[in-house]
Amino acid sequence: MKGDGSYQHHFAKGKTAPMFQIGLTAKTNGISIHIMGIRQKLDLPNLIFHQIGKANVSSYCIQFKRVQDINLDVLKTAIVKGVEVSSNN
Repeated sequence: MKGDGSYQHHFAKGKTAPMFQIGLTAKTNGISIHIMGIRQKLDLPNLIFHQIGKANVSSYCIQFKRVQDINLDVLKTAIVKGVEVSSNN
């Protein structure tokens, strides 16, 4: 996984650790974009689900098989919104 940006991740048991803010994983079954650091769970699935294209969307991850399968403008919006939300918390 490759990542960029940073924030302090707070684990459930009270520990913290530095982590990337935006991550990218490419595997044989597809690509995953991780938008970490979103506090209070940005409602990512409802924000982009019907607009992103052929992708699985969770509260912090967008998974797709090929770049051609998704709307890149919507992906960009989701990443920017995720960074904004995590920066303001």
